[in-house]
Amino acid sequence: MYIGKQIHHHALALPDKIAVIYNKKQITYSMLQEKVEQYRGELYCEALKDQKKGLLSVAIDVMQQDEQLYWFLAVTSLGWNGVLCHPNWSECDVIKMAKKATADVILSNRFQTAEADIPIWRMSSFATSDEKQAIPYAKGTEPFYTGFTSGSTGEPKAFVRNHLSWSGSFDDVQQVFALSQSDRVCIPGLLFHSLFLFATIHTLHMGATVCLEQEFQVKQTKNTIEAYKVNVIYGVPTMLYALSLEGIDAQLVEKVIVSGAEWHETNRAQVKAIFNQATLYEFYGASELSFVSYLNHSNGKQLNAAVGELFPSVEVEVKRGGQLVVRSPYLFTGYVGQAPIGESFSVGDIGYFDEHHILHVKGRIGNMLTIGGHNVYPEETERVVKVLPFVEEAVAVGTYHRYWGNQMVLFVQTAQAQEFALVQIKARLKECLPTLKRPRRICVVEALPLLANGKVDRQALVGETR
Repeated sequence: MYIGKQIHHHALALPDKIAVIYNKKQITYSMLQEKVEQYRGELYCEALKDQKKGLLSVAIDVMQQDEQLYWFLAVTSLGWNGVLCHPNWSECDVIKMAKKATADVILSNRFQTAEADIPIWRMSSFATSDEKQAIPYAKGTEPFYTGFTSGSTGEPKAFVRNHLSWSGSFDDVQQVFALSQSDRVCIPGLLFHSLFLFATIHTLHMGATVCLEQEFQVKQTKNTIEAYKVNVIYGVPTMLYALSLEGIDAQLVEKVIVSGAEWHETNRAQVKAIFNQATLYEFYGASELSFVSYLNHSNGKQLNAAVGELFPSVEVEVKRGGQLVVRSPYLFTGYVGQAPIGESFSVGDIGYFDEHHILHVKGRIGNMLTIGGHNVYPEETERVVKVLPFVEEAVAVGTYHRYWGNQMVLFVQTAQAQEFALVQIKARLKECLPTLKRPRRICVVEALPLLANGKVDRQALVGETR
């Protein structure tokens, strides 16, 4: 089954039900189906005109989130591969990343460049045709999506997924998070990020209603949640924490689903206090892995470094040294330009299972520091410091040392006075960690550099240590 197939079913069974809410516009399932069919026809005619045949990879450069979704559904329903572009990318960025993803064409409603190395299809010049023709549908086995990893530890990689890697998980995700067709789901992040794209596609697959935002603006998202009686929110920890501070009326929210970054314990407690009627889920995964494990925070206190029980159909093997290898039908196909990955894959996370078969993640090989011949994971040091109530964020990175090999530098974001913060942080580290795992330097800052997806830019911090 291709990822948008159920929309046609819902258009027949629930024609007047609201499918998409965006910028105060409400699109029913019948309207959504008509729009996707129109775009399918325009794309197919353009391909015939350009004599392009077979599987095409299309970079979708559309600013508006709702239109980006409709074109993506049209592209993928043809059996083609969609590459979503970030709305803040310049034309040069779009061309660069389209090349990285090996796109055949760029679909754009804003491009001004007359010449580019990749053909550009401008929607404004698409011809409409009344001629009835049989337009193919995806078989469901083709590649349908090329995304980009976060790039928090280096240059983003382009990865490819086929339809089954998502559609095969739809029923499991619906069961684990107790989702239903009656849900109204808020998607406050960009569809460029696979977390929010998946949540949107899955919501439409169920026949529920999705509320899209052009970008995360806490006041606007608060208004959307209250105005449209949203009962499910997908987000990353920083988004939910920001909403919890905004005085939101959260009594109708039944489920909060969070991923994308480790959650600060104090911030999580704040969110639980405000969204006190909601079941709070957190899941562990990666762009390459999709869903691996999940926690229901409403069931009790989170264990140190725990990421929960495994999703249905997922197996995790702990290799020598603690490396986690995931075997799952949800895995991606591979990185662009590299061989397919096979039936199992590791993103380099290190962890273990406890006696209750709860998965714990200690850190990632890419972040690991070798200090005096010992492997040290910065995430362990970060978790110790994040318990302090005045610490908003903590990130540890390595810097070269000619004797020890590496030394750890800890960056702590807090509004507290530096002298007070340093005393408390050092006392906490001394209490909880051996000398080897304590940073040699602590930098108290008002704000940490962020990537476009809201994650801390570790590479930028590494540069600041030099």
